[in-house]
Amino acid sequence: MCWHMRTFKPAIAISISALVSLSLAGCGDDDEDEAPFGTADEVSQAETLIAAAKGENYDQLMNGWELFPGKINPTTSGAPHGNGFASIFVDSTFAGSSDKANPDEDSIIIKHNLKSESLTDLDSITVMVKMEAGFDTEHKDWFWAKLSPAGEVQSNPDNIKLAGRIGSTEGEKPGCIGCHSQDANDYIVTPFPAAAFGSGDEVKKAEAVISAAKGENYDQLTNGWQLFPGTNNPTTSGAPHGDGYASIFVNSTFTGSSDKANPAMGSVIIKHNLNSATVTDIDSITVMVKMQPGYDAANKDWFWAKLSPAGAVQENPDNIKLAGRIGSTEGTKPGCIGCHSQDADYIVTAVP
Repeated sequence: MCWHMRTFKPAIAISISALVSLSLAGCGDDDEDEAPFGTADEVSQAETLIAAAKGENYDQLMNGWELFPGKINPTTSGAPHGNGFASIFVDSTFAGSSDKANPDEDSIIIKHNLKSESLTDLDSITVMVKMEAGFDTEHKDWFWAKLSPAGEVQSNPDNIKLAGRIGSTEGEKPGCIGCHSQDANDYIVTPFPAAAFGSGDEVKKAEAVISAAKGENYDQLTNGWQLFPGTNNPTTSGAPHGDGYASIFVNSTFTGSSDKANPAMGSVIIKHNLNSATVTDIDSITVMVKMQPGYDAANKDWFWAKLSPAGAVQENPDNIKLAGRIGSTEGTKPGCIGCHSQDADYIVTAVP
């Protein structure tokens, strides 16, 4: 059995995925005793890939590289990937895939398996590349590799190089395929955020809400906008909303609601988080929009967003855009839902 893969394309795009175009082509007679991974071509391909990725500064999150969705750096990780910690990077093809549990061809996941919590204390590097359909149909067409921190392909105890379809031929060890095939997530063991937010549609909605509100001069209290009932401008406010001060605006749907602790669908609350008592000294803008019943029934159907003073959606430390059902996927931070769920209808500012 002889396997070959196409070589890398020239690096002309900002993403390393532009370099990855791997395919399967048979040649010669089948040899049933030959391992289906670890060939010279597969080793070369894996080492070329990691060298190109390092050139893209993937561990500095440059040229389209991001952290794995919902993960901090480092993140916790169990054996065989690191001594409790790892860093997980994904390329722009993976990040741009509409279904990350079944990412697009050429998607790349690179994992730094760490000996400690230090990002530079590398034990090894493991790689997954989503190949073209037919590369390994039985195992979701993934190419696997394990390399040293220097980028050299390592060997298993049977002295077979760890690059290609790493599976059952490792003796009693199941290899990458054996472990990852237990997961329904397209062989991706690392879980995705349970409460999704930050999608492109949610970001567009948040920016559209604040743009429309600015067009109505909400901070000048025109077109039905008012201050939150019982508050001054500015009002006192604690962390994480401003350095002691904030301005809170509500639209006419909110003010017209008979029960402001359970306002009507379409109600909007906009909060200017201030750096000082000066109303123009804005640090960020946070938004709550009451959505249709069923949008997020467990959390009173609120849509949340955090934006810059200019109206661009900001990101959390895990590089997830802060728009939508912002909750428990921020790692140890509870997000909007975690804090606001402690109050009636998730509105922390008391209604008179």
